[in-house]
Order: sequence, then C-alpha cells, then structure tokens
Amino acid sequence: MTLARKDIRAKLDADDHAAMKVFARLDGLTEAEFIEGIVHAELSRRIGDATLAAAELQRAGIFGKPRDNTGKPK
Repeated sequence: MTLARKDIRAKLDADDHAAMKVFARLDGLTEAEFIEGIVHAELSRRIGDATLAAAELQRAGIFGKPRDNTGKPK
C-alpha cells in the first residue's frame, strides 16, 4: 500500500512560468513533473545540509539545549 501523494500549489511570475514551460518541454516532462523534480532535488539537498549541520554542531558540543530559565513565562 502506498501513501497518498500530496498536492502543492505555487505561483510564478509570467516570465518564470514561460521559462519553466520551455524547460519542461525540452526535458520531455509535464510542468508538474518538472516542478516535482526541482522540489525533490532541493529537499534532498536541504536534508543533506541538515544532517551535516547536526553532525558538526554535535562535534562542537552544541545540542540545542534551552537557555537557563530566566524566570519569565514562555
């Protein structure tokens, strides 16, 4: 059983939309497939960045501990 895929919506300026349509066509993709590829690549890159950052922060002894309680309510 596969999970349902989620739909997203984006707005582009007219010139960006025209360029995206050209590149999608040149790649033999639908507009949706083209955008999905871009989003997937960027998310993969950012997840990799987050993994590297977490490892570096851990080596530096930074664990995301909250600051000392200042007595002020949150």
